Amino acid sequence: MEKIIKEKLDKISVKAYEAAYTKILTDLYKEQISYQITSKEDTVDPYILKLREVNKTVAKLRKHAISSHYYFVSVASKVGCGFDEFTKKLNKYVTRKMVVGAYYTIEWSRGAEINQPHCHILVYQDSCSDRDFRKNTQNTFKTIVGNLKCIDIKRVPEDWVIDKIQYIKGEKWDKEKEELMVIDRMRREELGLQEWYQTGNVPLLDEGTLLR
Repeated sequence: MEKIIKEKLDKISVKAYEAAYTKILTDLYKEQISYQITSKEDTVDPYILKLREVNKTVAKLRKHAISSHYYFVSVASKVGCGFDEFTKKLNKYVTRKMVVGAYYTIEWSRGAEINQPHCHILVYQDSCSDRDFRKNTQNTFKTIVGNLKCIDIKRVPEDWVIDKIQYIKGEKWDKEKEELMVIDRMRREELGLQEWYQTGNVPLLDEGTLLR
């Protein structure tokens, strides 16, 4: 079992190294394209015109998300943070009074920090302001991360909730991440963990319709 995991981790490390160079070039192109998308300059480029339409749609979704009570929280632990310490913080967080309900799963970080656990949490809360929710979330996890940037908090529109839950449950299978998902499942099995967990009440109905 350990040999299989090591071989897979070696392959992933090589891919991560190559991905770093790809990201640098990608970021440069993203900056150039982002400027063209937001620019008011006339263009006949069909790709830029399409992206401008998408940008308007995203802006509408973000506006819709402002009134949502749902958050997608991801936390990546720092090097040296033990698994028990990590799960203790996670369990404390999902049982906090402000968390009405949550779906969550534990995975393991990639690249140089490949043995470090991280988690994804879909949270429903209706008692805090957006600012207080973010602050309380950071306060819970701040001792197990390298910096606060390792605590990603996104407020999500209600019609994205089902998609996020499916991701946490492993129902959205990604061919490119297949090896990583297999390793995560093997580790969960070794540690006696469930594939995903649910606490409290996340108000949902069939086909993604939300309770009111």
